[in-house]
Amino acid sequence: MEEKIKVALDVDGVLANFYLAMCKRFNKKYETIDRWGVTWLNERIDEIDDDFDFWDNLPNMNRPDAITFDFDYYITAIPEKYHDSRVKWLKHHGYPDKPVIVAFEKAEAMKENGVSILIDDKYENIEKVSYAGLKGIHFIPDYLYPKPQQTHNPKLTIKHLSEANDIIEELKKEIKDKQSNKKFV
Repeated sequence: MEEKIKVALDVDGVLANFYLAMCKRFNKKYETIDRWGVTWLNERIDEIDDDFDFWDNLPNMNRPDAITFDFDYYITAIPEKYHDSRVKWLKHHGYPDKPVIVAFEKAEAMKENGVSILIDDKYENIEKVSYAGLKGIHFIPDYLYPKPQQTHNPKLTIKHLSEANDIIEELKKEIKDKQSNKKFV
């Protein structure tokens, strides 16, 4: 029996607009940034640490109908205490009912859960996934204009979730071909 190739989807920066929520919360201009490590974001992140209302009310970035592909998990880098808030947020906004994995080391979480493909907005996560021998699709939200060295393979980069289906199918085929070749070696 052929093993299913599992796909995971990040939440903040892909489905939820964490950056817009932070801009509104701290009265900052919603402008294009070139990386996630923006100084003011890093300096203010602790101020939302115990604010369940903030996490429960993040605005949408991509609507559920933008997800035109099957996937198996959400992998999200939030404090563990917000797991239930994240599940509630996904359900409230009508996203598919899938398990939510909380992990700051997403490549490790992927390996632990048998996930082969991750869609994520953070370039560093895509890099780590690739280094771990897994596949990453780099989602670039409308507010992010990465520097050239922070852009993943253009064939594996999307600006809308509706662009992911064909890439996922190509990656699945590539993974299956690689698995088949290993069986015959």
